[in-house]
Amino acid sequence: MGIKIYTVGFGSDCDAAALESIAEKTGGEYLTAATAGELQDAYEILGVVSKVDLEKDDDKDGLPDVFEYTGIRMSNGRYWNKYTGDVI
Repeated sequence: MGIKIYTVGFGSDCDAAALESIAEKTGGEYLTAATAGELQDAYEILGVVSKVDLEKDDDKDGLPDVFEYTGIRMSNGRYWNKYTGDVI
């Protein structure tokens, strides 16, 4: 039994072709998000809203805190964390 991988392309710099290919090859789904609101919509579609708080945005920048705390994967494969400034 294979594992389905669901991918979300965030912003204009994501490698949409690679993300779409990964999702297609595994039976998952590829979604796109150009804004923080669309990113929240994508996670709602994937059903993760019940697992994380996408409403909490302490600094009112439009990006839910969960993404800022856990990090955001950039198009070069590295992760950026707003609070630590780390890029790994």
